[in-house]
Amino acid sequence: MQNALRLGVMFLVVAMIAVLLWSTSFLFGYGRVNEQWEVSNGTFTIRVQNYSSVPYFKSSYFVFQSAAVGSASWREVAAYPYDGFEITIPMPSDRVRFVGSDIGYFSLECIFAVTTDRGLTWTVWRPGEWRSSEASSDAYFQPWGLEGVVINSDGSGSAKLWVDYDRVRESKVYRKAATKDYGRQWNVE
Repeated sequence: MQNALRLGVMFLVVAMIAVLLWSTSFLFGYGRVNEQWEVSNGTFTIRVQNYSSVPYFKSSYFVFQSAAVGSASWREVAAYPYDGFEITIPMPSDRVRFVGSDIGYFSLECIFAVTTDRGLTWTVWRPGEWRSSEASSDAYFQPWGLEGVVINSDGSGSAKLWVDYDRVRESKVYRKAATKDYGRQWNVE
């Protein structure tokens, strides 16, 4: 009986150590790269990596990075998490654009980022608003969805923002945003 108890305790300790080692690989990074995609304009490259962060759940991150062409030194621009048991977001290759040799941008659901200096610095915009909770006195940030972002070569641009849902009409409520500086600043109408 005592041997069985010792064996059970040893098994439990080994299992706990294995789980701890396995879980720390996800705590100190994004997890395993599922998919990677790169695009370049000849001056700099934008890379998008899709990471699985938690096994057994469809919880993932898109990590956007940039580097000069020919460089192995990647700079993280932004990470966008998405969670869900049945949600799979495809690689956002259609959301990465270049406007000439110095300017590039990307958008994905609730995030927009732009560079005007070949990827050396980035401006990141997460559109939304602070709202108060009806159930408590706490405020929370309500992100807005980005749809149809366009930046032109003269710096002008527009975006369609999904800001709410009208339950009566069963449709999304939109606002428009405009920029005159390639998306470093936006004016929401």
